[in-house]
Amino acid sequence: MLTFGIFSDLHNSKGDFENVINNIYELSNNGKSLDSLIMVGDIVYLPTSESMPSAQTYAMINSNERLQELKSSGRLIFAMGNHEFPLHNMKPEVCDLAKRVFREETGLTPENVTVIDGYHFITAGPYSYANDLSKEQEDFIIESVTKALNADPVKPVFLFVHEPVDNTLYGSEPYDFYSERLESFLKHEPRLVMFSGHMHFPSSDPQTILQIPGGTTFVYTSSIMGGNGAKTPYTTDRHRNWPCQAIMMNVDTDTNKVTIKRFYVSASSPKYLEGGDWVLDIPAMIGERGKENPDTSIYKYTNKRRELSSPPYFADGDRIEVRSVSETGATLFLPTPRQSAEGEDSVGAYYIAELFNKTEGRLEKTSKMLTDYFIENKSDYFKYNISNLTPATNWSIKITPVTPWYVEGTNSVTVDFSTLAPRFEDAEFDDDGTFVYNISADAKFNGDRTNYGNFVMIAGGWETEFEFTAELEKAGKYRAFLSSASVGNASFVGAVFDNNGKELAKGDNIIITGGYTNFKEAPLVDVDIKEKGIYTFKFVTPVCDDTISIKDFILKKHK
Repeated sequence: MLTFGIFSDLHNSKGDFENVINNIYELSNNGKSLDSLIMVGDIVYLPTSESMPSAQTYAMINSNERLQELKSSGRLIFAMGNHEFPLHNMKPEVCDLAKRVFREETGLTPENVTVIDGYHFITAGPYSYANDLSKEQEDFIIESVTKALNADPVKPVFLFVHEPVDNTLYGSEPYDFYSERLESFLKHEPRLVMFSGHMHFPSSDPQTILQIPGGTTFVYTSSIMGGNGAKTPYTTDRHRNWPCQAIMMNVDTDTNKVTIKRFYVSASSPKYLEGGDWVLDIPAMIGERGKENPDTSIYKYTNKRRELSSPPYFADGDRIEVRSVSETGATLFLPTPRQSAEGEDSVGAYYIAELFNKTEGRLEKTSKMLTDYFIENKSDYFKYNISNLTPATNWSIKITPVTPWYVEGTNSVTVDFSTLAPRFEDAEFDDDGTFVYNISADAKFNGDRTNYGNFVMIAGGWETEFEFTAELEKAGKYRAFLSSASVGNASFVGAVFDNNGKELAKGDNIIITGGYTNFKEAPLVDVDIKEKGIYTFKFVTPVCDDTISIKDFILKKHK
């Protein structure tokens, strides 16, 4: 039996790196049964500098005693990824420099063949940050795979290239990184197993393995970085930092069966994924070579799994809980879908949410959300926040579970709720019934100020002050809001003064966070105006020394 640890997309995260190595060693008898460690690209994250004084980014690997032991014995396999190159760089001379740094720091060539007990492990490319392959690299892949296949009639051959082949694994839309010649060659060999990374999808998704009927098996390595760099749908705020996953691969040297064991990389001990192992019976697969409809007990991971995906359902008593409702939103807790059949093809991977505006009698919107099916520590309920709703409106939401293959569930759960009537309405100063003070106009500041058209960025500092004036034509209760953002935490208190400088009201301390353009409307201060006149709204405590962006000053009045 041969055992291999496989992972990718670490992006120089030292804590995650040490964690995955510890987990792999725990799963391989403290490394005693580990025959090789295979890293499929994006292990480092080089800076944008073309001169690349950046060999230090490999220090995390080179300082690890376990990896150095594997490296010295020729059992460390490392495929380059696009982030081994300077960011967004495709200049030939810069890419050549990146490959030279890779060779010097890892002791490996970007195109490499390692043979362990007669089994071939081939790595190649990419040519640049764009994940493209040169003709020479494609020739190397074809020649190396062909040579490995000819070396033994039954042994599997393993290929590691960072970018997946188009239209194979989940999310591998046509990017045209590979030539038609290479793609055709790679798809039709039952003994070829190709591993890729790059996409940052979890191995829990059954579409992260695909077998071409009668041909090749393609596998994602998941991602150690988790969803931070992922494309949708795994890049939502809820799932952006999903627990990373990795692979242990066993090769039975007596039968040539390949077992891929996926596990969570956790802070404590590793835990295997709920979907079970993926097993490739290579000798049996050889017998199915070229068949359009191979035996599904042998070729288990083709797209026919869609037909075998049984719809999930909600059990009796499952319901949506409405925990809180505001003027424009609600917080719902959704039940976990149940499986009508065993196996990861039938898991409830998504919710389809249909939101109905009952007051106006129409479907407002339909959205699809990932469940927590791929999270290690799953909760019993899924928290779902709905925003941007119309106040004082009756709503109904229907939730239907869906499998990873988009097979809809057999039933749905529904709940009704009503948004609250607004406590405030826009003060009637302008023709359109609103009063919005765009601060790029005449608001008073001190401190450094940069005007970006639709907002102003102000360097903070403890002496920075802000001042807005408004001529109020009617007495009444008003609330002042500020639409703003801060890179750090901008903390301040607002107050209202009459035309004689007398303080009429002071608000609570508010904290503004977010990016420069990620504005949030925060209540600044409430005031009871007794008579019409000119009033001044100020910050009466110093702002923290983070840079703050301010877009609008908004007045609303009590209904």
